[in-house]
Amino acid sequence: MSNETRWIILLAVLGLLTSYVMWGQPRAPERPNTPTVPAQTTVPSPSTQPAATADDPTLHGLTKLKFTPDFVDFGTVPVNETRDADVRLDNPTDTAISIVNLQGSCGCLKVTASATDIPPHGFITIHCNFSAIPGRKTDFVRGMFRTTEATNPGVMFEVRAKVRQDFFVEPSSSVLFENEMKKNETATRDVEIHSADGLPFTIKMITGAQKECVYSWDPVPGKNGTAYTIHVKVTGAIGGTIVENATILTDRERNAMVPLHVSALIKFDVTFAPMPLNADMDADRMVSAFSTVVTRTTPGRLEIVSVAHGARNPLPMDYVVDRIDEETCRLSIKFKNAYPKVVPHGHMIIKTNVEERDINIPYRINNKGNFLPAPVPIQAKP
Repeated sequence: MSNETRWIILLAVLGLLTSYVMWGQPRAPERPNTPTVPAQTTVPSPSTQPAATADDPTLHGLTKLKFTPDFVDFGTVPVNETRDADVRLDNPTDTAISIVNLQGSCGCLKVTASATDIPPHGFITIHCNFSAIPGRKTDFVRGMFRTTEATNPGVMFEVRAKVRQDFFVEPSSSVLFENEMKKNETATRDVEIHSADGLPFTIKMITGAQKECVYSWDPVPGKNGTAYTIHVKVTGAIGGTIVENATILTDRERNAMVPLHVSALIKFDVTFAPMPLNADMDADRMVSAFSTVVTRTTPGRLEIVSVAHGARNPLPMDYVVDRIDEETCRLSIKFKNAYPKVVPHGHMIIKTNVEERDINIPYRINNKGNFLPAPVPIQAKP
């Protein structure tokens, strides 16, 4: 056998072996060309839902405390009904942790704790009481608090619930007159109220406390009494903000009342320049005087009746009025004491002889870093 023949036979054998390795193995069956259906999961009840096994700062915040369950899910709750559930809060650390300022993100959620101090490897219970209020559209609220951990983190947990409404108001049950109105100017906004069950109903009356707001309504054509257009008319009689919590009373035996919220801003006949007020704070946290020119825009004399600090714990202060003319004066306001370590902004409450409502004027304090300790100079090496 010649060398050439041997090489031909050897190449043929190698080719067969290679083909077996590449193509001779059993092949996995092809997947059918059908869409993938995700696995169905059920949400455990509030009492049985397990806590997450991994830390998730987007779920609860930067805390070492563990929640069981991670969130409460009440499902669908009929309007005006309440639901209750407990959340267990475990401290897995070797250090005691306290919680402070426990509250709900909405008035519809009341949260109370069995205790505020959690011993090492101990736990407390947070009780959640949810009220399904009319007009609520969002599907969750939050319980919130802070802890005494090193960074004093803000902590939260969700309470999920979908409120099944008997009525819904479109586009919203909150009617906002977004443009500032002049006194004696009239503006109208329309909303529609629909029955959620598609059955006809009647509006008996719409009641409210603000005399500037007047309501009327008409059936929506073609809806067979299942929907009405409500006309909200506001007349700016007094300067300031109008906040109206009205009630739509229907003929339904159950949940007959539907809330309607109205807000509008009526322009004052008094102006302030500058606004907001500005002042500086020194290293001792003493604030310089705020100064603004107050002008009456209607005929007559301007009088500043009183000035107060609009804070929960108001600071004592003095104010001086320097008259410029009958309609104009310069108002200077100064805190008597050092400004506390709180946010450097707020508002003053000013009462004049021109407006029936008090005027809230915002202020800002510029600290400019002056209250920080001076940097220590670097000593040159000898």
